[in-house]
Amino acid sequence: MATYQVRGSSHNIIYLYRTDDGKSKQHWETYETELEAIQRKAYIELLQKEKRYDDIRLAVLDYKRRRAIEKTQRELAQANAGLPNVPMPSTKEDNTHQTFKHFMERFLPFYARKKRFSPNTYDSYVSNLNNHIYPYFGNWVMSTITAEDIDLFLDYLSQKPCSGSKGYKKKPSEVPRLSSPTIKKVFNVLMVGFPTAKQWRYVTEIPDVAPPSEKYRKRNYWQPEQIHDFLKLIEDDPMLHLAVHIGFVCSLRAGEVAGIDTSLIDLKDKSLWIKRILQRVSDESLATLPREEIIHVFPNRFQCLCRRFMEYQTAFLLCPVCVLILCPAVCFIDGFCFLVGGNVLHQHRHVCKTFLHAL
Repeated sequence: MATYQVRGSSHNIIYLYRTDDGKSKQHWETYETELEAIQRKAYIELLQKEKRYDDIRLAVLDYKRRRAIEKTQRELAQANAGLPNVPMPSTKEDNTHQTFKHFMERFLPFYARKKRFSPNTYDSYVSNLNNHIYPYFGNWVMSTITAEDIDLFLDYLSQKPCSGSKGYKKKPSEVPRLSSPTIKKVFNVLMVGFPTAKQWRYVTEIPDVAPPSEKYRKRNYWQPEQIHDFLKLIEDDPMLHLAVHIGFVCSLRAGEVAGIDTSLIDLKDKSLWIKRILQRVSDESLATLPREEIIHVFPNRFQCLCRRFMEYQTAFLLCPVCVLILCPAVCFIDGFCFLVGGNVLHQHRHVCKTFLHAL
């Protein structure tokens, strides 16, 4: 039987289905109206009554596919919302013969400044373009890219071996393929510019492509005993011990720990505010993006001599989360209270990303 349940303004149907390996799993579906939910409930119960378990599983997969398409459409709409009214090209100007790379080199800096990308986010977009998209679509005339071409590209990515450390000193058969989250990110970078490309007359229509599914892997993490043993190994270095301790207990990145401002430590209230971060970013991103959120840029100290020469600069990025926070999270370390932006410790990152894209 399927269960009908109302939560707030949403109408939900809950039922069990069998996975490919025969395991029974609970599935939730959400609809905007009661009529849609009741019709779906009747349909699922009919399949259950007739013991059409394969059809139930297909119905679940179809629902997940439709929800994934709707989610991607919302993300693309939000990403392109608020784009300024850029002067349209002249009616005599025809960009339909221009390549995808030509468009992205024009579009990405403009889009990054408008959406207030952090240097790290900008570098991530550029990396996905250079490593995955440009080798495949870079020289394609953008107006000729179809939904079928993009589906073939996603299939190509699903078979593409990982590069870098994951493939170091491994046989070709042992090198893992790109993960589904990586493929989803590449897909989002590929599709984000198409609405603007239509406005700028690079394409006449936007390819209607279903986004790739994304499977999340549970990350490995240290147990409390392992953390305790590690802290014992570095007891001789008080500063390192404190930094690692803060990083674990407050769930901070290394750059967040390194960016702690001692003037924000209040021994009277036993509190500490995290307001800035230390990052290593490319010169290209610093030259492209506004720098009003950067406190200080240190001299270059890194050069990559093996491959393409690149220079990196380390930057303090200011995150004025104090103004944005209504209910700061609190954690205690030996009686010392640490205040971290957001309602839970991990949300500090998302708050800063949302407003400053600085982490």
